[in-house]
Amino acid sequence: EILRPLITETAQKVQELHPKDAQTGPAIRFDENIINAHLSELKEMPGLQELYNSISKSIFEHHQEKQ
Repeated sequence: EILRPLITETAQKVQELHPKDAQTGPAIRFDENIINAHLSELKEMPGLQELYNSISKSIFEHHQEKQ
């Protein structure tokens, strides 16, 4: 239930924008404060921390190429 608004907004965006243009968030900005807070929430799950880092780095690098 808590994710329903995010899912709805995402579904609407992909109808109107290219997915690359619709993407927002701390990974694109490389907002270290938020990224580190997210990693802290995953401190008991090192595998998920690694996955989060990898995906965040990929998103950031992909959007740097776009500029």
